[in-house]
Amino acid sequence: MFAVVARVLLYLTVCGFLSHLQAQSVYVPLNHWSYDFVERLEAKGVITGVLNGTKPYSREEMVEYLFQVETKLKEGLTLGSTEQQQLEFLRFEFKEEFQRLTGKNGHTYITRLQKIKENKIFGKIFPGFIYKNHRNIFHIQTDDFKVFFDPVFSHKWSYAGVDSVKSTERVLERTHGVRFWGQLGTHVGFYFDARDTKEWGTRAYPNRFDISMNGLGFVNGYGTHIWHDETVAYMVFKLPHIQVTLGKDSNYWGSGFNGALSLSDNATSYDQIKLQAKFWRLKFTYFWGFLRTFPVILDESGGTQDKNIVAHRLEIDVTKWLDIGLYETVVFGNRRLELAYLNPINFYRSAEHFVGDNDNATLGADVDFLLIPNVKLYGELFIDDLFTSRLGTGWFGNKTAFLAGGLWVDAFKVPNLDMRLEYARTRPYVYTHQKAINTYSHFSTGLGHWIGPNAEVLNLRLQYRLSKSLFFALNFESFRHGANESDRNVGGDINRPFETGDEAEISSLDGILESRSRFGFEISYELFRNFYFDLSLNTSTSDNILLPTGVRGPVDRNQVLFNLSLNR
Repeated sequence: MFAVVARVLLYLTVCGFLSHLQAQSVYVPLNHWSYDFVERLEAKGVITGVLNGTKPYSREEMVEYLFQVETKLKEGLTLGSTEQQQLEFLRFEFKEEFQRLTGKNGHTYITRLQKIKENKIFGKIFPGFIYKNHRNIFHIQTDDFKVFFDPVFSHKWSYAGVDSVKSTERVLERTHGVRFWGQLGTHVGFYFDARDTKEWGTRAYPNRFDISMNGLGFVNGYGTHIWHDETVAYMVFKLPHIQVTLGKDSNYWGSGFNGALSLSDNATSYDQIKLQAKFWRLKFTYFWGFLRTFPVILDESGGTQDKNIVAHRLEIDVTKWLDIGLYETVVFGNRRLELAYLNPINFYRSAEHFVGDNDNATLGADVDFLLIPNVKLYGELFIDDLFTSRLGTGWFGNKTAFLAGGLWVDAFKVPNLDMRLEYARTRPYVYTHQKAINTYSHFSTGLGHWIGPNAEVLNLRLQYRLSKSLFFALNFESFRHGANESDRNVGGDINRPFETGDEAEISSLDGILESRSRFGFEISYELFRNFYFDLSLNTSTSDNILLPTGVRGPVDRNQVLFNLSLNR
């Protein structure tokens, strides 16, 4: 039933009433705090119709939500002082989009950089072209062309006491790069962010090139340190009824805060062609992504085998209190083109059967509820494989996962105090596939939730924002994972599928039960626009962890992490 409904809705989305789509622009980076601001005002009922299960937002989409707040302010809505500061800053941050939407600039926010530049003494330090718009280090803007440049810098210091290591672990990480974005005319946007990172310290680093590490693509090891780079770069073409994105970026589908089951930013970005349409109460997204394997899988001629992901998603704002997302993904290799998947409105589960049942097809749904004042409840169901005749059993072929959570804004009637509780669980063998090239991963990292298969995680977060620039947070995380035994496969490794001879009945968290409980405190202060000082303190207790000696045992870890970043 789900598949039929999803197929009909996807078809209506593309073929239906597309004339209401408005022009869009480049995307807001996934780590920008404006996403949290929109979500908490959604939970308070200030913003409605938020299709926030499909990220990233375009800059104009973000402004459409922010404009709702301004409209309600004129109608008598009252915001707290911190929320008002945030809104005023975001009007300044997205002033080009506000200009197009309202016909006027209208922002009143005065940045600290502006105050310095206007100071009679300190203002002489800055050349006239530096931070001329009080936001970007340099910009060019004409009637038909605009581009905004910013440097990227980050330096992290991590100090940890680990009971399995005699000396204190010290790790330093330095990142530098450049970011620019802009628009050519009214139909072409572009975005570029490139950065290099070096990590060194007391850890043992590999002494070989072209390896891969969790969350990264290729990494070069030098024995004493590692080096890696990351580039996000794409162009956006605005057609009358649809936006086309061509380039390298990430997608995040679902409402999860601590991770997403279908598509997350856990893995590094990937090249893709993306089509997106937003109209009425619907948002449709289709993309074809180009993935990489690691270790590299070669074909018979010695060349690298192609690996792809195709996905489409329909998100529906049903009412003010209900938002539903339906999606499908397919990971497949050994070929670059498959016409059945090139069709954005096809039913991919059926198409995968039609082309031979050799690919890794998944489907799922997520939902947001806004029935309780100041509370947002959300959930997601992810189906990798499912046989209804064996529901309720431990059969290995029922590869499913679910996520549930809630956000309470102004918790306990304390302004700017937010509490979030979230739980995710994956059954054995989720994300795995009989063919290695079809594993649900990019390089060595899973595309879905970071916990991987046969695992669960519970996360509790309390965050208090003292001002626009300063917040404190307390975190508790309980993680458990059923790891494979040396002579027994329990579906706990994304790279090891079910094989002949393995047990067909597997309980969740079966195998070697790895566990970790972590308490953390963090503070973040924004000194200037996008110039942050972050401090976090974490203490964790783990059990059955694989130690460097090759045996398993408990590990207690206490960590202090400093991070100084510009345009992180």
